[in-house]
Parts: sequence; structure tokens; C-alpha cells
Amino acid sequence: MYFIILALYNEGYGEDCISPEAVDLINKFLTLDHTKRLGANSTQEIKDHPFFKGINWETLRTQKAPIIPQQKDATDTSNFSRMNDRITDKDKEVFISALMKQMQQNPNMVIYT
Repeated sequence: MYFIILALYNEGYGEDCISPEAVDLINKFLTLDHTKRLGANSTQEIKDHPFFKGINWETLRTQKAPIIPQQKDATDTSNFSRMNDRITDKDKEVFISALMKQMQQNPNMVIYT
């Protein structure tokens, strides 16, 4: 899934949806060498990442959540939109093209999802 997200982002797809800070955070979390991965030395490394700029970690647990979804029961998924309802044929073309390019660049990649 990581390679898929990265491939689509590198194609310019979704730049309006994901910030450069988020991409950097994902890349640093998914670093293969665990000794170089973000947070390997301390949780403070994660807290100091630019993606979390403006977060007051001291009061985070006491802040009210901005959205509290209503559930009918424990299995209610009505708060989640169906992804297939939003994917267009153009989206599928871009996705397949980006995935194929990523597979050519990383022939040993394994897709788990």
C-alpha cells in the first residue's frame, strides 16, 4: 500500500489531499531500517515532526474531539463513504499507470493489500 500511495503522490495525484509534511511523515515511519525510522530514538522525534506543528501534546488528552461520530451499534459503518462510489475511470487509469511505474522501479516490491 505504501508503494501505491507513493506512486500516486509522485505522479501529482492527490497533492491537494496530502501535504508534503504528511508524505515526509509516512516516508519516515516506513523506513525499512528500524534504527533510522522516525521515533527510533524517542517519541519526541515524532512529536517534533513538522506534520504535528501546532499540537499541544501536554493538553491533547483533555481536548474535546472536533468530530464525534454517532453510531447505531458496534458494527455501524455509515460514517465511512464507500470508496468505489468516488473512484472514476480516470482515477483507475492513473492508479494503474502509477502502480506499474512503481513496480518497474521497485521490482522486488510486494503488494499486501
